[in-house]
Amino acid sequence: MILDVEKHPLIDSILTIISQTYMDSCSLSNHAFSTDSPSSKLLYAKELQDYKPAVRKFYSDIQALPPVTDDKLFSSLPKADSMQLHRDAALYDLAVYAHNYCYQIDEALQRSKCDELSKKFATVISYLQLYFNSRR
Repeated sequence: MILDVEKHPLIDSILTIISQTYMDSCSLSNHAFSTDSPSSKLLYAKELQDYKPAVRKFYSDIQALPPVTDDKLFSSLPKADSMQLHRDAALYDLAVYAHNYCYQIDEALQRSKCDELSKKFATVISYLQLYFNSRR
């Protein structure tokens, strides 16, 4: 869902097509289109291929950036106390996501040879498992 607002079903279906097209355009995987593909995918099939070089360059540029240090990351976060409620909700959502996808995230970290980050993630996951198990 792009917008968290009440909308007419027609508008919702249009926004769904737009969001799916946007996600497809940012993907590096090749899309196999056939006569069985939804018309919404066939509508932009040619244009999606035009974006692939730009998307590959974008991801390559991101990968070439130096890693962000913990200090730099935490210094960029807002310090305002009014953000506490939003921060807590965001951290909880992030914890749920990390808990639900811990195996996939860990595999991706190991493939990327991010050993230090993988160790930190394993520690976080062990705490999350304790937390979620205690709530049952």
